[in-house]
Amino acid sequence: MNWWKLLITLMLLAGVWCAVPAYGKPFDCSRKCGLPVEAPYPNIVVGTIDGVATEQQSKQIYTWARRHGYWKNLPASSDKFWSVVQLVSLSINGKRSITVLVSQSEERAAPLKEGDWARYAPHRTTRDKPAADDIEGLAYWASGGCILVMCRGEKSICDGHYIPGIYQSSDGTALKDDGKTVDHAARPIDPRSMLPR
Repeated sequence: MNWWKLLITLMLLAGVWCAVPAYGKPFDCSRKCGLPVEAPYPNIVVGTIDGVATEQQSKQIYTWARRHGYWKNLPASSDKFWSVVQLVSLSINGKRSITVLVSQSEERAAPLKEGDWARYAPHRTTRDKPAADDIEGLAYWASGGCILVMCRGEKSICDGHYIPGIYQSSDGTALKDDGKTVDHAARPIDPRSMLPR
C-alpha cells in the first residue's frame, strides 16, 4: 500500500517538474530578473521576445537591480527610469531569458510583441544619443542598447533562418550562456546581418 502512495507522489512531482521551464519566467527576480550583467550588456542576443516589461515590472526590477549593485551610473530613483528605458526579455530557444535595456523611443516607434524574433545589440552609432550636457540622459543611453525586430510572430521565415544565441558584438563569435566563454560547437554569425556564417 505504501509503495502506491510513493508512486503517486513521484508521478505528481514529475508532472510539476515538467511544467516548470528551466529558465524561469521573464523578469524573474529570483533569478537576477534575467539581467546577465551589472552594467550594459556588451553582446548581441538573437531570440524571441518573451516579455515586454510594464511600468510596474520596470520599477520592481530597477529597485532589485539598484539594491544588488547594478546600474550604479543611473540615478537612485526609479521615477525617470520607466519614461526613458524599456526592459525587454529575449528567450534563447526557450532555455534562457535575458533582460536587456532599450529606449522607450524604440518601443514607441515599433511596438514590441511577444513572439517576435529580435536582435539586441549594444549601441554601434551615436543615433539618439543625448547632448553632451545631458548627463542623466547620457547615463540612461549608455546603460542599454538597441533592439531590432527581424520577424513578427513565432512561426515565420526567421525559424531556421537565424540562429538564437549570444554572440560577441565585434565578430559574431558564438558564446555560451555565461556570455563570456566561446561556444565552439555553435555557428558564428555575421554581426551585421545576423545570418549564420
